[in-house]
Amino acid sequence: MKRFYHISDNTLNSRGWLYAYKIYPLSEEQVNDCQVCGRIGRYPKREFAVDVEGGKKFPDFMMCAAYPLMIVSKDVIDAWKTEGISGFSAYPVTVRNMSSPKEYYHVVVEGRCEPDLEKMGFKIVKQCESCSAVTYDKPIWSNDNFAIKEETWDGKDLFTARYFPAIVLCSERVLETAKKYKHTNCRIVPLEDAQKIGVKSLV
Repeated sequence: MKRFYHISDNTLNSRGWLYAYKIYPLSEEQVNDCQVCGRIGRYPKREFAVDVEGGKKFPDFMMCAAYPLMIVSKDVIDAWKTEGISGFSAYPVTVRNMSSPKEYYHVVVEGRCEPDLEKMGFKIVKQCESCSAVTYDKPIWSNDNFAIKEETWDGKDLFTARYFPAIVLCSERVLETAKKYKHTNCRIVPLEDAQKIGVKSLV
């Protein structure tokens, strides 16, 4: 059985790191506004600029407080390319309000899989006929056992599960790469702990 993980920044569990509190799209936006169910959501598909605040240190994994977009440094992108990590595209992110010693990129995750809603204890009770947004039988944040159907994983090292685009998942190769290159402010936890608070990072 393969091991999978959840990868993100670790800003909420560490101190001193700058984070992006405002974004400025520099590319076409993904518009998820729905006239039927009322869902609202817009974010840049590729390049964007950010204003940062909160600390003094520039991390390799930068939290995006405006929207759950993955922002990483060029060091991370270079490491992933060197190690042959698959399942992503990278687009430039510009820091507007201060001089940055690092180059940053917006990571668009391309790998996919299906969530195991039954194992997670969720049931879809409603799905919008227009935008396909789903409503579950309980609050999504109440899940404490994230699970996927392993046979549906497309084999990419970076991937997301359908219905959960903001939760970036990864293979063990990504975990080993983070350890090898000592990426800062990186949080990687076992897949089942993806939505738990207070779980210590493996890196």
